[in-house]
Amino acid sequence: MIGKGVFGAQFEQQLRFRSVREMSLKNVLEVLPNPENRIALSSEKDAMGIPKPQAHYAIDEYARRGHARSKQDFEQIARLMGGSNLRHSKEGVFANNQHICGTLSMGSDPARAVCDQWGRAFDHANLFLCSTGVLPTSGTCNSTENGLAVALRTVKHILDVQQGATA
Repeated sequence: MIGKGVFGAQFEQQLRFRSVREMSLKNVLEVLPNPENRIALSSEKDAMGIPKPQAHYAIDEYARRGHARSKQDFEQIARLMGGSNLRHSKEGVFANNQHICGTLSMGSDPARAVCDQWGRAFDHANLFLCSTGVLPTSGTCNSTENGLAVALRTVKHILDVQQGATA
């Protein structure tokens, strides 16, 4: 941290010196598909009498081991670069990786899934779900391209069915 009373040219010099000597490393952990990680309907209802969603989610041992390993790797990188003043995330705190997936499970059994393999909702024949919501989980890469692939596949299916119906 730049000390008190540092301003003007000295402040700029310190800022430039410190900013080019700081590094932030982040890990992105793969989350394996787990049927226990899910969104279910709660017995609690909202103001309109609709059941509220209830999240069931736990970090598994696979992700915890990956977290511990990445911490070791970050420490090794710092040692090799002559780094100091390492600051790790709080123990047991896992940040959102912003690759939202799940909650709209695909399957063949309406009792266990929201939609079929084409994203067609079991409860509404004219509703197709084309998003990352139908993916069971997210890997370490951004899920947007997978979501787009699912959407394009679903659109092709809809068009094929529509063309078959009009032929």
